[in-house]
Amino acid sequence: SARGQLGRLGSALPLSGPGQVRAWLPELLLRVSDPSVPPSFLASHPASRVGRRKGQRSGAPSGETPGPVPEGVLTWYKTLFAMINTELFNLERKVNQYKEVLQNTRNYRGVWIDGLKETIKTTLTELSQAVGLEATIEERADMENLEAVVFSLGNVKSGMYQKVGENIKRHLIKHNGSLIYQQLFNGKIIVLIQYPYIENYGQPRAPKTIAIYRPEELKPPYFQRHLEELITDITNWEDYDDDEPNKRIGFQLNFGPDGNATGELE
Repeated sequence: SARGQLGRLGSALPLSGPGQVRAWLPELLLRVSDPSVPPSFLASHPASRVGRRKGQRSGAPSGETPGPVPEGVLTWYKTLFAMINTELFNLERKVNQYKEVLQNTRNYRGVWIDGLKETIKTTLTELSQAVGLEATIEERADMENLEAVVFSLGNVKSGMYQKVGENIKRHLIKHNGSLIYQQLFNGKIIVLIQYPYIENYGQPRAPKTIAIYRPEELKPPYFQRHLEELITDITNWEDYDDDEPNKRIGFQLNFGPDGNATGELE
């Protein structure tokens, strides 16, 4: 590694007389210094303070003539600066990547506001009308920059009801499922399928994630594929059959000792 090489070179350096490194400083700055590293770095380096005495000025001590920088010292400093330059470059690259991600978030949010939201609503409306699929499209904007477009197949009476009195029945409502396009915290769009479920009859299954997209990735063909996946999943839910034990649905039935069915999350 660069640090290991630096250590090996340092152990082989010739011993310098008092103030010698400071006497070499001008030449080191000329021959080694990189524009990205402040010149003050060499001046503040511990090696540059060898033999420094109180009141002593920069350069060789009185009576000493600074000789040329030994090749070993020069190589050591060149390696040091190369290592610093590499580490600074890597850090700068990561900082630039971080800034780019932050800017992408702002851009993605702008695309949603400027047209993507309406494109989703329009495209889903056209597709559902073309195939005769009844649905409603609603926009949820309770949280800014966490908005969602929901393509819902609506709510209906399930056909099941609870007797709460001699002549009173409480119908169990069935939610037919939905397709959701939701903004994430970073401006990307997550596409979810909300499975059907019946209120008070089991627990709704957790939404299924289709994918997460950058706004520019959401092209018209994707919307059709999302609708196809929605219809496939809710059809499997509606057509649940014990001949297919591995098919996952929104709930499974467990019959207790009293013969009453209870639903549990799968």
